Amino acid sequence: MVLDPLFILGFRLDVAGAALATLLSETIAFVLMLIAVRRNEYFARLRLFSGPAEIHRLKPIARLGAPVTMQSGVHAMVTILISRLVVRFGDLAVAAQRLGAQIESISWMTADGFAAAVNAFMAQNFGAGEHRRVRRGYWSGFWLVSAICTVTSLILLFFGAPIMAIFFTDPLALGHGADYLRILSASQLLMGIQLLTSSAFAALGQSLVPSIVITGLMVARIPLGTYLSGTALGVSGIWWSFSITTNLAGLALVIALPFYMRHLERRPVAAIASYEPDT
Repeated sequence: MVLDPLFILGFRLDVAGAALATLLSETIAFVLMLIAVRRNEYFARLRLFSGPAEIHRLKPIARLGAPVTMQSGVHAMVTILISRLVVRFGDLAVAAQRLGAQIESISWMTADGFAAAVNAFMAQNFGAGEHRRVRRGYWSGFWLVSAICTVTSLILLFFGAPIMAIFFTDPLALGHGADYLRILSASQLLMGIQLLTSSAFAALGQSLVPSIVITGLMVARIPLGTYLSGTALGVSGIWWSFSITTNLAGLALVIALPFYMRHLERRPVAAIASYEPDT
């Protein structure tokens, strides 16, 4: 985010500057994470392509990873199709959506960060059979994310237009952008809960259920957005399809998780893989 304005505006590289900034930032992030991993005691002796391949470990990894991979692929395709819907309303609507999504990302990126922390905490305690700490970890994260996303919702609702006015001077673009932030403010709370709860499911060894729920409702944005945008709502109908489906996904997951937790507590923990230190 820091490199984008530097390369685009400072060095006047325009689109090429945006691409270069993305490449550099991802490369730097990769190198820093690699250094951090190598300093960890569990990975210090890790050697790629050394020793026999442990094929038996691929099955549980694939079982957890495949649904999330599918979800990401579907998300990319849905985003492309949604863009085709938005472009019918002109370039300013497209620009408003792109900028609105960047502003809104402050909310979901923050929630995603806490979701990752809760995922690690829950997985560690689930593996140790500490079900009480698993529940406490989730609900602590739940209330924290809820508080953050509620504040974000209020900011987008009441200050969406002034924020957009920083970037847009065209009244039509400003109107589209303000509508986007106002409508998306209705889904910030359950969006954060959705991210947290899907990470909680993954910590408990279950990624299929949240992926099915999220992917199904993500696909539903296309017919719903098509229908609503054909009404008097216009392009705002597409924004409403985002909020409606996000709220439904968050609500479904937060209802399902306690039932799944109780189901797990009735059976012994089965570790997906065990850490075997070198001797």
